[in-house]
Amino acid sequence: MQLEQLLESLDLSPFDTREAALALAAQCAAADKPRALKARHLAAKALGRRDTVASTQEYQRLLPALRRYQLWDEYLAALDECGGHAMVQGNVNEAIHQWSACLEEAMVLQNGFFAVQALLGIGKAFWVLNDFKSAHHYHCLALEFALPLQDKASLAGAYLCLIADMLAADRYTEAGIALRLAHLSVLDCKNRHWQAEYLLFRGRVYLEQRQLALAEADLTVALLQSTALSFSWVASQVEFQLFKLYCLRQDGQEAAQHLANAEAQAKAIQATSLLERFAFGTYQQHKAQGDSREALKYYRIYLEYYEQNHGRACLPRLAQSTARRLQRLENRIELTQRKQENALLCQTLNQQSAQLDSLSRAALSDPLTGLANRRHLEQQLDRLDQQARLPMSLLIVDIDYFKQVNDAYGHAIGDLVLQRMASVLQFACRNNELIARYGGEEFYILLPQVLFADARQIAERLCAMVENHDWDSIARGLHATVSIGLASNNGHWLPCRTLALEADAALYEAKAAGRNCVRWRITSSGLMS
Repeated sequence: MQLEQLLESLDLSPFDTREAALALAAQCAAADKPRALKARHLAAKALGRRDTVASTQEYQRLLPALRRYQLWDEYLAALDECGGHAMVQGNVNEAIHQWSACLEEAMVLQNGFFAVQALLGIGKAFWVLNDFKSAHHYHCLALEFALPLQDKASLAGAYLCLIADMLAADRYTEAGIALRLAHLSVLDCKNRHWQAEYLLFRGRVYLEQRQLALAEADLTVALLQSTALSFSWVASQVEFQLFKLYCLRQDGQEAAQHLANAEAQAKAIQATSLLERFAFGTYQQHKAQGDSREALKYYRIYLEYYEQNHGRACLPRLAQSTARRLQRLENRIELTQRKQENALLCQTLNQQSAQLDSLSRAALSDPLTGLANRRHLEQQLDRLDQQARLPMSLLIVDIDYFKQVNDAYGHAIGDLVLQRMASVLQFACRNNELIARYGGEEFYILLPQVLFADARQIAERLCAMVENHDWDSIARGLHATVSIGLASNNGHWLPCRTLALEADAALYEAKAAGRNCVRWRITSSGLMS
């Protein structure tokens, strides 16, 4: 059997692939030494699917011969595999040592593919060290090396690591954009492990967006693929996402089964970092459902895993020699990057950045009015709650009798009214507010560092501007007014979501008072008018 055919069977049948590769190596040992070495390399790789320690030992015996016969692709691949095996065995310093050696040789040989793989590996090692900033740094370097290569596998690996970084930081919008950019690269690279991981990540984004049917479709395929590949790291995470999905569907029996599967898979590979994550996620689910007994149970389990994973005695440390080697590598990387910079690279990076910016703006903007959309508003509310506690006011603006406008003039005119209203709102406000179309004919105006008195003036001015605007220029006889609900903490901090509820209550009061007016609530003292 040819080496190419054996390589294709590696994931589906590693044991048979190893036996066939060893037989091929013995067959051509005398007549074709390089081919025999390639077959031995494949046999060691297949062994690593079930025994990383034995595979590493075989690779260490094989590396000098691969170097002597200048089989550089196999040599670099062996270093990459040894780095991965060391990670699985929990030896972070050895993993970085192997990947650093791979990176150094790849830069000397100008082998972009393995430079990318080594940078991705070093980034993963920093994940284990809980140094997420350094992990993201090396993943970004990997993407910079991958972009000018236009190699699907390099791009796919870099994107997937960056998407994992984004998901870990709960940056789901950016992760969704990156998934779109990575789609073709992941499909074309034909790496079934990465394809399963891609579906897991996309399923997570769909789940966060409450698109349950799409999430279930992706997660089901990811589970089939990862199970067929014995890829327990991904399979366990897929099972946990399915647990969350069935919790949302209030199917307790299915949810419990998937949680049990997730925990069993993670325990089988001793992935305590995953078990910690699962325990905390399960605690959050039970807390949200009001099941305090189960929530407390899983919170205690989470604390046990947290102590096990993050206790000072348990944390792996980066050896000084490893740190010095990485610093030398950083200098070489910078020099290599300067040599590689050319017009094509700059153009590619600029195009990629513009595409990301465009997609990011589109994901956070209302396509009709150009204002921020509901997702952008909610992200901003969450961000403000996490920052310094500042004075805050919020206006909810609702167009009066907008349904009658659509019924009388048609939806095309209704869209023009919404666009014109957006322009009036922008003109009436200052520069540091956030104006968002929340949905339909309802707009939110977030006024940071604005006390009640100033916020009321803005609302009254806005109400008058809308009433006096020349709506007749859109359609003869058309007239529009707004009702405005105002809530202000007046310098006394209150969660933004609570402020929004108060503004919504004030809006209902404005409508009940005959519309075309402002009503308000000052939440710090409970006053309302």
